[in-house]
Amino acid sequence: MVKHKYPFRLGCTSYVYPLDIVPNVRRMAPIVDDIELVFFESLDFSNIPNSGTVDMLRVLRDENDISYTVHFPIDKRAAAQSGDERAGFLLQVKKIIELTRPLEPYGYILHLEPEARNPDEAAKGEWQKFANEICTGIAAINGLDLQRICIENLSYPYEWNIPFAERFNFSFCLDIGHLLMNDINVTAACKALFGRTRIVHFHGIDNGKDHCSLGHCEPGWLREFTQQQLKNYQQVVTLEVFNEHDTFSSIKALEVAWDKNAY
Repeated sequence: MVKHKYPFRLGCTSYVYPLDIVPNVRRMAPIVDDIELVFFESLDFSNIPNSGTVDMLRVLRDENDISYTVHFPIDKRAAAQSGDERAGFLLQVKKIIELTRPLEPYGYILHLEPEARNPDEAAKGEWQKFANEICTGIAAINGLDLQRICIENLSYPYEWNIPFAERFNFSFCLDIGHLLMNDINVTAACKALFGRTRIVHFHGIDNGKDHCSLGHCEPGWLREFTQQQLKNYQQVVTLEVFNEHDTFSSIKALEVAWDKNAY
């Protein structure tokens, strides 16, 4: 049994099973402490819930003593060069924050990804301007606890997010899988970001693909990471994988690593 096992709130995504959000939450809420609601919105598909679905999610939260984190949609880039795309992203964010207020989310996960994967200095400066515009718009939302906005590290250097977190009093979503995927020193990143980290995303790497089971992690490394970084962490750790096998094998791998450390 892993619910309430750790000092942190162990979470999973709302896509463990190939079902809608509510059936996923209903199945997983007795098992974990937090569920990441992964939202999508495009011209062809949207899973943004209506108020009735939010009411059901609130009931399941109260019945099962869970919390929710909310992942903003990524169909639009927050720091896109297109002003229309940035405006559309900000409208999405405002709509989702207003819709999910009854759930009192533990955190909202924000991507500030630049359009260019490896931007030069000019492109980086442009990205900083656009990202600042979006952060300013989010910070102006009435009644929002700004520390619940969590900027996620992606493929670009995580240090680029630090000024925005400090300027707007945002937090971090520290994605360990992205660090591993981009061959970034995990210990150094944790030292730099953990003080402002409200959510940790945890997943393994397999053949150059991330968001895989923690079972792909070297067991000694996994034990060392739990000992050094998670032993005293008291916020949310989400196993950010998207199927039943990867979710439950990740739960097991983490449990084995934790118990072998004999806390």
